[in-house]
Amino acid sequence: MLLDEHFDGASFPPTDWVELNNGVSLGWEAGVSRAVHADWFGANDNRLVSPSLDLSTGSSFGFHLTYDQLFARYRDQNEVEISLDGGATFDRLAVIDTPFDGVGLELDLDLSAYAGQPDVLLAFRYVGDFANEWSVDRVVVDDQPPVTPPRWPALPTTFIPWEGYCERFDALDGVVPPHVAVNALDAETRQPDIEAWCNLGQNAPSMVSFSGVAALEMGLEPGSTNFHRVANALIFGFDATGMQNTAFELMVWQSGEELDPDDGVFLSVDGLDWVPLRTDWERVTGGPQYLREWRRVGGDLATAGLTLSGNFYLAVSQADDFPFGSQDGVAIDDLCCGGAVEPLNYEIQNLRGGELARLRVTGLDRDAFCSFLYSLAGPGPTQTPYGLADIGSPYATLAMMDADRYGEAALDVLVPPSLTGTMIWTQVVEILGTGGRFSNPLAELVQ
Repeated sequence: MLLDEHFDGASFPPTDWVELNNGVSLGWEAGVSRAVHADWFGANDNRLVSPSLDLSTGSSFGFHLTYDQLFARYRDQNEVEISLDGGATFDRLAVIDTPFDGVGLELDLDLSAYAGQPDVLLAFRYVGDFANEWSVDRVVVDDQPPVTPPRWPALPTTFIPWEGYCERFDALDGVVPPHVAVNALDAETRQPDIEAWCNLGQNAPSMVSFSGVAALEMGLEPGSTNFHRVANALIFGFDATGMQNTAFELMVWQSGEELDPDDGVFLSVDGLDWVPLRTDWERVTGGPQYLREWRRVGGDLATAGLTLSGNFYLAVSQADDFPFGSQDGVAIDDLCCGGAVEPLNYEIQNLRGGELARLRVTGLDRDAFCSFLYSLAGPGPTQTPYGLADIGSPYATLAMMDADRYGEAALDVLVPPSLTGTMIWTQVVEILGTGGRFSNPLAELVQ
């Protein structure tokens, strides 16, 4: 144990601790078994600095803090800092940003990155000019770095075949089946949060749905006034045996989303490392003009670049700080996988030299972005930025365009007379951000 300070000694600051006070107020003071910084006036910027810590004695170190917050809504800055040059400069280690008051709150940090440093100072920096009170109750530095909690601790206990699976949520009737797992967490600690709303009928009847009477709802609990970030995920356990089609689609309803790293559809083979397949719920549903409208969103497992030969996990997730259905929130319905997904259907009409040919693809996301590719070199396959295309190399892009609201993109092209009698290989790719979903390939002879 390098440090274990309870702030219950006879003197303050404790022995070998230093207070750096800008002189506007009393700064850090002795409380009852705690160091406290109260601020009712003035531009305070004060530090309480620990004794020097020798981290050259080992390879793993942890920092463990117990603290209180009062009038957190008025906080400017409460930060934990570190110095490696005797206090000449300080770098930020962590920011206290809990949006609520609390007693006995905890912060754990891994200091192993500083192993080998013989003179390490820790500081508690208070910046503010009104009301907020920060109390440091206990500070511990030891050789026990914190264990990083898994992103989604609850995982399914069984796995269901991927190919042809569709979840419309109506048949669940509020029961959570073993091939799915509900995660309703505090976004920072990744611990259960009673106000995190990951509802597929087990909490309350659905407020919105695309088909039938139920859907998955994610956000802060409806009606809550305790605004804080929560993270929700419904994890599906799938079996890749017999998988023929890696595409998926789902209907999405969003009520004013902001981008968050937890937002989207993610793939994992071990339940620990997650690869994004679709992110940013507002963007993939077409933008703010489609607020509170159901929108089809498609994707493809192949864009993750993972080998799927057995069991795997699919997470549909979201983080939020406002109640579901008010200013934030996402609802999911009609998740369909593999052969249950509407394919991209590509066709060409009137491919004749010197005339207008019509190229048309259906089954796209509404307002999706797609690219028409072609090659004169054969059938492929060829690696593209969007995945493997069934056209030869070299290939070229004929056009890039948005689908319409019905999921269709059509292009009229004047075919050069010189191409008469030439074989053309062509395919459309729906661009998904981290990859693409390909249509059926066509090999057509110019008439």
